[in-house]
Amino acid sequence: MFSSATFAPLATGSAPADLDSLLPVAPALAGIECYLCDPPAMIAAVRLSLRKRGVTPRHIHFGNPSGFR
Repeated sequence: MFSSATFAPLATGSAPADLDSLLPVAPALAGIECYLCDPPAMIAAVRLSLRKRGVTPRHIHFGNPSGFR
């Protein structure tokens, strides 16, 4: 588990997010439960990036804070 979290905006203005610079490298994500919430376009982009890093679908949860899947 991460000892501390760093939060940064995913995008500013009309520039797309650079998820590779924001997410940890693949080994750091092994076995980590990832919880994502709105907006839907961000969820889709982060899910794709997590899958490319080898995070299994069962470790990726998404939805609104009151009802994660």
